Amino acid sequence: MILLSLLAPAAMAATVTISPAKINPGDTVTVDVKDIPDNAKFSLSINAEFNANPGEGFNFEACDLTLPFSLKGASMNVYAEGVNEAAVSLEQKGKSYGALNNDDGDNIVKISQSPGDINDGVYDRFTLEGKAAAKKVITKMTVTGKKRGPNSGKITFTFEGDGSITPTIDVSIDESGKSETPSSSPGSPGGPSGPGDSSPPSDAPCHHLCGRQSLPHRDKHRGRKDPLKRSRRHTSHRLGHRRARLLHNSR
Repeated sequence: MILLSLLAPAAMAATVTISPAKINPGDTVTVDVKDIPDNAKFSLSINAEFNANPGEGFNFEACDLTLPFSLKGASMNVYAEGVNEAAVSLEQKGKSYGALNNDDGDNIVKISQSPGDINDGVYDRFTLEGKAAAKKVITKMTVTGKKRGPNSGKITFTFEGDGSITPTIDVSIDESGKSETPSSSPGSPGGPSGPGDSSPPSDAPCHHLCGRQSLPHRDKHRGRKDPLKRSRRHTSHRLGHRRARLLHNSR
């Protein structure tokens, strides 16, 4: 568990507690925030590093993401390094907002989308997926907006991811509009150094990790072919569906 006090001009400083200290696929993550005033800029980042095989898919999700307050004028940003393409999506009750982008030959993908206001409540999944171009993939998925609603509450989600993955969480709160003080789960590299900050709605059919046993445990079941390779093939297939839908919507 990590507890940080985010200093601000107000008498009561905002605090953020992130648990567990080390996150594994299948874990429920809790971000306990206290004393955040309305209109403060709030950012939640989920970072992940993968050991990957070039040409295969990668995927991680925040399942049953619960937000205790709304984020006004929200944006979803992605920075992914060591990839050919990546896609981000936020899904709730059959509706999905997301975008897909390709690299410019440098194996780096950046996505920035503004879905409008993200209201408080439970979201089915917040997903980042893509196709690896290198043996090491570094990603950062961020949602940012002006906080509106209760000053204190708990953000919770279940983390799920493919293969050998190291996830960390970053939170930043800007109450003054001038600077941000970040907090991170232990072991966090602070996310990629590049700008994680480039996107129309998407409702492409998906195979999801949410609600399923984490992949390393499924490997132990007898009589099953390599589920990790199968899941990576599903990721590549899903990206094809998403790409076709985005092209169709742009016509």
